[in-house]
Amino acid sequence: MYLEFDKNHGSSTYQRFLLTPKLFVFFYSASLGCLMPFLPIFFRLNGMSAIQAGLLVSTRYLIIFWSAPTLSFLASKINARKCVLVMAVLFGALANMAFVFTAKYQEKTRQNCADIGENVNQSLMTNLGSSIFNHVNTNNSIHFQAMFNVSIEQDIFHAIGLKFDKQFLTFLVIVAVGTFMSSPAKPLHELVSLAIIKEHNASYNIQRLCSVLGWSVMSLLVAVVVYKLPCSFKLSQNVFDLHFGFHMLFATTALIFVVIMKAPAHKVTAKFKFCRVLKVACKNPNCIVAIVAMAILGTAQSAVSSYLFWYIQDLGGNEIHMGLIVFVSGLSQIPLLFLTKYLIHWLGHGWMFFISMFGFATRFILYSYINHPLMVIPIEFLHALTSSSIWLTSMSLAVLVAPIGFERSMQNLFTTSYYGLGMGVGGVLASIGYQLYGPIQVFECAAAVCAVYSLVMALLQCLISPPDENHGFPINGDYYKAGAGSNNQSDWLLEALNAEEEEIQYSRS
Repeated sequence: MYLEFDKNHGSSTYQRFLLTPKLFVFFYSASLGCLMPFLPIFFRLNGMSAIQAGLLVSTRYLIIFWSAPTLSFLASKINARKCVLVMAVLFGALANMAFVFTAKYQEKTRQNCADIGENVNQSLMTNLGSSIFNHVNTNNSIHFQAMFNVSIEQDIFHAIGLKFDKQFLTFLVIVAVGTFMSSPAKPLHELVSLAIIKEHNASYNIQRLCSVLGWSVMSLLVAVVVYKLPCSFKLSQNVFDLHFGFHMLFATTALIFVVIMKAPAHKVTAKFKFCRVLKVACKNPNCIVAIVAMAILGTAQSAVSSYLFWYIQDLGGNEIHMGLIVFVSGLSQIPLLFLTKYLIHWLGHGWMFFISMFGFATRFILYSYINHPLMVIPIEFLHALTSSSIWLTSMSLAVLVAPIGFERSMQNLFTTSYYGLGMGVGGVLASIGYQLYGPIQVFECAAAVCAVYSLVMALLQCLISPPDENHGFPINGDYYKAGAGSNNQSDWLLEALNAEEEEIQYSRS
């Protein structure tokens, strides 16, 4: 790792300008990695059904997809990026800590470490039909007594697992408030960090590397610590709370670094361009294909994020297995940080989406056949192709298809499709499927859907010309068409994220 020296003063400026944002990203990602992947298990330990847990997870993304760009836009509009970033990190961590004071674990004492898996390890509605008939009185009298209808409806409503009890509503409020408060943290720290990187000609990939290491390494370490304590997840009231404790510790450390981080002044007035970008996207077949692909991939990822750890627990897995899954899936992203630009150059954006969909189909079909939690770990090496690469692909595509100055807004459109339509709306559908049919059927169905759409994506590559052939784009196209061995290959990424969004209308025929 190189150091950048200030030739005028003869001292290193790396510590001040480059190291601080990297440390912030590392610890902030660590604070999320040690808690967010494990939240579905936390919900399960507190008696949430599959559909309740899925709705809680999906609520996060239904809020993120609009609140993150809106609040970050307002922060840029009033030139208060750093201030809003500090508040987002602080209040987001405090809101997550509210779970500690509202949790009602099914086991209260450390001495009686009963295996609560007997109560939660099997999907509640694998045998939905029999459950309904056990609850519903089929006596002919129900046809003559209207009051029985209400009782039947309530029994069926409870049978599918969606019960708006006090505990669920409390968690729902905490998720909504915490997500809204913390949502601008990620886009703002990217904007601030990238401004510093651009000013000092540093590498964006190194910034992403710090994020990946913070998420994956600290997640595994925290999982090991929790596992080594007596009772583990099956559990006393306080063991899982260590996840929240480490979350607060890392978030506080990140807060220190963001406070001392020097954020360059935002020199360009922010302007809302989402509607104009949407209009441009509707006229471009490459954009339409990308939006649909991002929605499908988001739906697939929601099934993994919400229920993979449930499935691992059903197979007898523990925290170590879960931590290893996060660790392996995180480390698998590292090569892609440096290789995705070459893959895009050789294959094109459409085929990258095809690889992601086909990779998800492969993951899901492999999930449905495993019978031991350790068998999941090698499968997670596909995470880089199914999830991580699509972000770099969408950033690159945004540079090519968006008018000059609209690149970031185009990327926000792709993000909205992924989080809003995919992990939000699609996550709700996945939770219903998991509740009604169980994990195997959901994974098999997801594999079939991803396989079909991957074939459709392959067919579209034969019908739609790639964006760099459709449009002559003298600025953005040059970034993409640079030779694969050129030192400027990563410039398109910084161009997409650091575009100053001038008010320039660029017409494409």
